Amino acid sequence: MNKIVLIGLLICTACTSRPNKATVGETSGVDSIKEISLKGICLVTDSALWGMKIDYVCDNRLFIQELGNTKQYGIYKVNGTKLQSEGSFLKKGNGPYEVLHPDLWGHTKDSAFYISNFPGKLDRIYRISMKDVLDEKKWEVIQFPEPQKEMLFFPSVAIMNDSCCVLTGSGVNSESILSYMNFKSGEITELSFKFPGFRTAKDPCVMEHLVYCDAQLLKHPSLDKLLYACRSGRYMHIIEIQDKKIKRVIPLFSQEPSYEMNSKYKRLKEDSYRGIIAKATENFVYGLIIPYTKKEAKANESYKSLPNYFSDQLYVFDWDGNLIRKYLLDRPVCSFDVDETKGVLYATSYDSSNEPIVIQYNF
Repeated sequence: MNKIVLIGLLICTACTSRPNKATVGETSGVDSIKEISLKGICLVTDSALWGMKIDYVCDNRLFIQELGNTKQYGIYKVNGTKLQSEGSFLKKGNGPYEVLHPDLWGHTKDSAFYISNFPGKLDRIYRISMKDVLDEKKWEVIQFPEPQKEMLFFPSVAIMNDSCCVLTGSGVNSESILSYMNFKSGEITELSFKFPGFRTAKDPCVMEHLVYCDAQLLKHPSLDKLLYACRSGRYMHIIEIQDKKIKRVIPLFSQEPSYEMNSKYKRLKEDSYRGIIAKATENFVYGLIIPYTKKEAKANESYKSLPNYFSDQLYVFDWDGNLIRKYLLDRPVCSFDVDETKGVLYATSYDSSNEPIVIQYNF
């Protein structure tokens, strides 16, 4: 029977990866460029912030995921140094125009953005015009087909055109991290971007999928280029696509995750880093480097007096893989997005009272 295997129900025999020995930024000269200190402005809000994850910036508006509110996203307009609430949208659920586990993405210059629904499998994607955000009946629904064989798919999707996308995941026994899908015909082509350098002792490759397919996948706004950023290790690459094939892979950070599989879940090893938060614009890709290895995070609950998953180290590359800037923010942040048309970065952090705030940085 055609189906997508539910990620959380898969079990793999205990096994261990090879030692964590790849270098960091070995092709990009990460340590060869001078760090620039960046001072931000705290925006004054007219209402309480219910979340801190900035998923989209467009037309002076921030789309922030709101875990504590009745709707899943709040819309906030930047007006000078003020941040004004303009309402909220997207109900939580599994019905029409509802999403259980949303993933929202888009580009500053676009007039529309996307939200994927992932209730244990890739179900559907909503394409939403900026002018129709609060009118769900006008949302375009992209329905995902059932694949022709058992697949492991994750919610990270890059829309390539009106009928095709690239997504994290592949066949259960495949070594591929990414697949190219025609969501109208159901045709799936696995791409030759593979689990790096090793295989665990047992098939299927569940552990590798759980680690390497748990990633951000961001498309260049106008070119067939992707930014892949694993949520474990420090492993981020630019990938060029041509004719449903990978033309070139450019490593930005190459520190592979170090992990093991125990019973039903993956577990990072003590020496593994904890990922990179990535964003992509027309001209640049951005990586916020989460500090500490797993062992170091256990010993340090905070990072510069804020939670240990916050960071102040931001790297900027062009789409050819050249390191352009290395910023040190004036305080650690947990989420960010960039309006490249205005030369502005928006980030979230806590103030001295542990209340969420939005900070504006001008490049």
